[in-house]
Amino acid sequence: MHQYGDTTRRSAPFRISLDGHHVAYFSKQRTAFVGWDLPAGKIREISPKLDVQKLDDFYGVGISPNGRFFSVAFAGDRPHVLLTDFSTGKTSELPGFCDVLGLSEDAETIAVSSACPGPLDEETGDDRTVTIVDHQGKTVATWTGDDGDLSPDGKILADVPDTYGEDNADERLVTYDARTGRVLGRRLLKPLSEDSYVIGYGWLDDDEYIVKAETTDTSESFGYYAVNVRTGKSQRIRGLGLELGDRVSLGEARRPG
Repeated sequence: MHQYGDTTRRSAPFRISLDGHHVAYFSKQRTAFVGWDLPAGKIREISPKLDVQKLDDFYGVGISPNGRFFSVAFAGDRPHVLLTDFSTGKTSELPGFCDVLGLSEDAETIAVSSACPGPLDEETGDDRTVTIVDHQGKTVATWTGDDGDLSPDGKILADVPDTYGEDNADERLVTYDARTGRVLGRRLLKPLSEDSYVIGYGWLDDDEYIVKAETTDTSESFGYYAVNVRTGKSQRIRGLGLELGDRVSLGEARRPG
């Protein structure tokens, strides 16, 4: 994400589904976002052709864990989310939302927010409204509070609240019931024996959430860890480098057995 005065712009990301078989990216040749089924070698456009103004309104792209559904979100004067079923090529619109917090398997559950351009207003402390919809756009639940990343099974939202700069603040992984917003747990994050600053990254599977640990003084990476959301136990994902950069997307990230 890049900040220009009072305007926030997002660069076009490259996303990989959890199964590792599907990707989404912006095609300069097509001037549109596309989804790609790698094993089948099939590409579909998941957005209309976009000019510079529409790209300025772009907010994010997502993929369901099995790569069947793709989402493209836009903020601006008319926030909306485009949801494409890759198997049929049909695209539907979810009006009024500009941030997708996650899609479950086959997009049976989709978590979205209408907080545009996205982050909470730190000055007022206003919470975000999280809305749960199904793949047909029907609202299933709405609740107000912190948000997070939706688990692959669509049952949990996970978040690591930002405590950077707060004295004696403990880093915790907070989990919420996706349908009610009820807090399920607050797990203390201590992936290292020394002090570290932990950043939420995304789900590895239905039970484990990935976090990145950084030094508290120089922000150098200690690596990526899989945290069990039910026990709080963490394990280093050793197949990943210490510093992957800001624009990284993981498919199947596996730990040694």
